[in-house]
Amino acid sequence: MKEKMKALMRKFDAFIEEIGMDKVAHFCAGGMIVTIFACYGLGIIGFFVNVAIMWARERLSDCPDPRDSGMGILGGLCALLLSFPSELV
Repeated sequence: MKEKMKALMRKFDAFIEEIGMDKVAHFCAGGMIVTIFACYGLGIIGFFVNVAIMWARERLSDCPDPRDSGMGILGGLCALLLSFPSELV
């Protein structure tokens, strides 16, 4: 079991190195923004705020990378989909 976990962690580390740590950070930040809004039942508004923040961040960046904002928006979308059942209550 321990060897399987080590192999899984090696694959996970290789995946993060392949896509880049900055993409993972944008994904987590996008999810966090939406989650903060979703705590108050405003997840959909939080998603649009997330899109605006990610878009503005890329527009103001010295070296813009659209994949960064795409990962941030994807993280926000994942958080929105996970919080959506609670939005209906």
